[in-house]
Amino acid sequence: MAEADWLFVYGSLRKGAPFEQASMLEGRADYRGAGHAMGRLYRIDWYPGFVRGDDPTEQVRGDLFAVRDAALFAALDAYEGCAPGDPHPQEYRREKIAIRMARGHVEAWTYVYNWPVADHMLIPGGDFLALSPPEPPPRADVEDG
Repeated sequence: MAEADWLFVYGSLRKGAPFEQASMLEGRADYRGAGHAMGRLYRIDWYPGFVRGDDPTEQVRGDLFAVRDAALFAALDAYEGCAPGDPHPQEYRREKIAIRMARGHVEAWTYVYNWPVADHMLIPGGDFLALSPPEPPPRADVEDG
């Protein structure tokens, strides 16, 4: 791994998002500011899915973090369901994309949605945190009875 790898997050991992994994990320990586990626954002369930695009008018808003510990990527891959042992086809895949920041561009890892989006709602403006309010994930202890 390089001195620090960039990570672009657009949903439940965003800075200030009301989810446990967002707090975990903030504690283990360095926040570097807001950024935009070309593509579209869909509401999949309580979480969004990012689909890459090449239309500069379609932008997804997110946050950039500097990751210095490769173990964090392993934890995030497990959270996103795309760790090596997860069943295929995986819902997400981690790949590098171009991110526009206020002071230029960077290449950053992000999680790209890997399943069809035809039945999902497009999130207007590509900003997950602008939804009112993002729903929390279901709790496993409640589901299990």
